[in-house]
Amino acid sequence: MNVLGVILARGGSVRVPGKNTRMLGEWPLIAWTIESAKRSMFLDDIVVSSDSDEILAVAIEHGVKILKRPLEMAMNTSESYPALMHAVDCYESVVDLVCLLQPTSPFRSAYDIDCCIMAMFYDEPHPASVAVTCDERVPNGSVYVGRVDWLRECLARGHSRPFDLPMCERYIMPTYRSIDINTEEDFKLAEALLRKYSE
Repeated sequence: MNVLGVILARGGSVRVPGKNTRMLGEWPLIAWTIESAKRSMFLDDIVVSSDSDEILAVAIEHGVKILKRPLEMAMNTSESYPALMHAVDCYESVVDLVCLLQPTSPFRSAYDIDCCIMAMFYDEPHPASVAVTCDERVPNGSVYVGRVDWLRECLARGHSRPFDLPMCERYIMPTYRSIDINTEEDFKLAEALLRKYSE
């Protein structure tokens, strides 16, 4: 079974300009996700998909594969699924499971990635699993894992957001690792958390 980690990172952030390459501690924001993915036991390979040469340069520096994303898949209004499936289709081998990792979740760990993958096989097999917050049990944006054939079928049937469907298993993550950076306030909170847990 081939498991591909895909990190989708647009260059055109509106609320936090340049956030994916903005420094958070010792690394650019996206590098936190790359490094946690590299430590995963189950990801066979990692691809960063972006329209930004600056982001792709960071990916190369951190030792993962890159994919230049078509501009029509990198607009502010673009959905993640076309870019995700584009990365799968462009990959050099057949992909069985795809693991979507958003760079706005810097404190998600390799342990979280692996547990979310394993959650697909709890009790009975599930077509997908999603990391959720421990309080509200809603997706925290950090890890999404799904069978590629299931994703293709869902999208072909008109389900625009397969990972929101009820058959997806849930993996519960701690609150402090569930931070999702979408605003300047989120970024400041991440910096504060980093200082707190680095002391």
